Amino acid sequence: MVVLVSQWFWPFVHPALAAAGAACVAIPFVIHLINLRRYKRVPWAAMRFLRSASRRGARRVRIERWALLLLRAMVLLLFGLAIARPYFPFSALGGLADSGVHRVLVIDDSASMFARAGEGDTGVPSTRFDLARAAALSLLKNFADTDAVSVVTLSRPVTRVIGYASFDRRRLVDAIEELSPRQGSADFAGGLRAAREILADGGFVRSGDEGGTVYMLSDFPASVFSADAEARGEVASLGKAAGALGETGLVLVRCASIVAPNVGVVALQVADGGVTPSRGRLARRVEVAVRNFDRNAVRGARLKLLLDDRVIGRARLDSLGGGETVVTRFTADTPRTGSHVLKAILESVTDDAFELDDLRYAAIEQDGPIRVLVVDRGEERETGWRASRYLSTALSPRGAGDAFEVRATAVHDLGLEPLGEYDVMVLCGVTPRSAEARDSLADSVRAGQGLLVFGADDIDRDGNAMLFGGDGLLPVRLDGVIEVDESTSGPVYLARGQAVHPLAAGIASDAESGLFRARMHRILSLTPHAARGETILSFTNGRPAIVTGRYGAGRVLVFGFSADMSWTNLPAKGDFVSLMVTAAHYVAQADASFRNILVGDAVRERITAAESSSPVRLEFERGRDLSVRLIPDEGGLVSESDRLEERGVYVLTTGERKIRWAVNVDSAESDLRSADEETLRASTDAPIRVVESSKVESVGTSRQSFNEVGASMLLLVLAAVVLETWMATRFGGLR
Repeated sequence: MVVLVSQWFWPFVHPALAAAGAACVAIPFVIHLINLRRYKRVPWAAMRFLRSASRRGARRVRIERWALLLLRAMVLLLFGLAIARPYFPFSALGGLADSGVHRVLVIDDSASMFARAGEGDTGVPSTRFDLARAAALSLLKNFADTDAVSVVTLSRPVTRVIGYASFDRRRLVDAIEELSPRQGSADFAGGLRAAREILADGGFVRSGDEGGTVYMLSDFPASVFSADAEARGEVASLGKAAGALGETGLVLVRCASIVAPNVGVVALQVADGGVTPSRGRLARRVEVAVRNFDRNAVRGARLKLLLDDRVIGRARLDSLGGGETVVTRFTADTPRTGSHVLKAILESVTDDAFELDDLRYAAIEQDGPIRVLVVDRGEERETGWRASRYLSTALSPRGAGDAFEVRATAVHDLGLEPLGEYDVMVLCGVTPRSAEARDSLADSVRAGQGLLVFGADDIDRDGNAMLFGGDGLLPVRLDGVIEVDESTSGPVYLARGQAVHPLAAGIASDAESGLFRARMHRILSLTPHAARGETILSFTNGRPAIVTGRYGAGRVLVFGFSADMSWTNLPAKGDFVSLMVTAAHYVAQADASFRNILVGDAVRERITAAESSSPVRLEFERGRDLSVRLIPDEGGLVSESDRLEERGVYVLTTGERKIRWAVNVDSAESDLRSADEETLRASTDAPIRVVESSKVESVGTSRQSFNEVGASMLLLVLAAVVLETWMATRFGGLR
């Protein structure tokens, strides 16, 4: 209610008094109505003669009474508004008015402001945000009483702490003192846009101008002001607009007293598709990236990896050079089902100014068995097993548990299968026979399911050409089968040197891997789509061997060899199992990567109709429940939270499912280098002022944008009181 009154009565130093003064207008009218109720009409014969005699003066008396009533109401209104201290843009009252300016404090409360900035006056380490808050209070103290002030914070989403022109110094001081840094990233462009809008809506400027003064208090990261064109553009446009008034309208207050050394975990991820079966569990390849943001080398740092709070790996980083990034690889054996959290912790780092990036989370999940539909000719080959048997054995080897549910079907029965119930479809040298089956397959992949395509002797080139089309399902064109003549060109293998994609890089790094010793007797000629096709592996003759691409929300993998022994002896190699397991996980997108988000994002999880009837709950790791709402989305329901403000593990409960989300601080906040004055000045062509937080008292506060007319209005009140007294006496004592 207080904020609404302040916004409705913005042209007043004390909006509440202005609202009370406006309400007092009703007092004379209420008294008038009460007085009317005192009289009771009684018919009296002699009054008819008196009424006829007074009709001639009744209209004049009525006008006098209403004029006096309105004047009394105006006296109360003017008096209430005068003590509320009104102000108007560039008032024509000239010397009768006191001048002031609208000032906007834009305070950076992003994660980097947690960085240590030296020792405070009490000996307690102070942060960059402590410097910014102290500088803001110092500026506020130096502003004139007639200056209007607004406050904005920069952490995403930008917050208008006081989004109107306020003259209440106590409220401003309390609002600034209550601020604390948040763990989100800074939105410089958004903060400056908010400042411009507040100035434009404040009513303190001449027509066509965007006056006022903006004070931005931040550490001004060099990474942002060197690369973020949007932020630089906003600084430039605001500086030009403010500079149009003839003085500096933008003051940059740098709150970074030292060059802060920092070493942090900047990435924690499961290598895309990096999965192998191991003793009834899934062995996932995990990569942890640690970066030294300082110029000097750091020695003795230690890295610890935890799975569900159980230590599964340790590493010693003997030396991290200045600006160097080191990637450490671990293997995490996880259960085949359920939601899990990895946690990378950096230890034994001395003189680290920023501790928020010493810990990073990653969510991994397998909701249940991956359902695979393998489609082949549906008959035994003369060379032995059908392709579906090789794939079923590879995806469900002895001891592999329940990671996959594999079903085989013949291509002529594909139209009878409920494709929507599978996570991965595999075409072993066949294509759908009917348009309906092709459309159903394409729709399933577009919705997010995976597709694997293998070569075979009797591949239907016309059918695959239809699948390829212009924006068709496959990311390649299938150009037929090539016979390998070893007598002329030599044997053909998979090329190890090309294994850079995470899908195969893990296997390629194994010097004993049989993946690259399998001979190819025939290969499928693949021509990748120029825009959608990415070659993962090539043959030693230079032709693509494995090509991937996206179709809608789904992933597609096309192999230039067969899934059985008819073209190659690859299925007899041990790493064929690892390759197929990894490929199935890759296209099934079973890595839960979308559940790894940043502070400032929101949790969004699709829920089933059955789950919607049960309570949906989002719990933070410290036992706090957060609000969750259900919203319709593409024919279903999605649970959505508010923007998350703290890093950590959040557990979403929907029905019987418990889903873990990992929320991290943006790694861009780890770079604590502050842009120098030359870089900041280069961000705009307009004149700006750059000062250190310790020198804000030298910042001038002389610009004029609006005028306060409270004293002038008190003169009007006095004149109105004199006029009311004269009129009451003149009209016969109408008091």
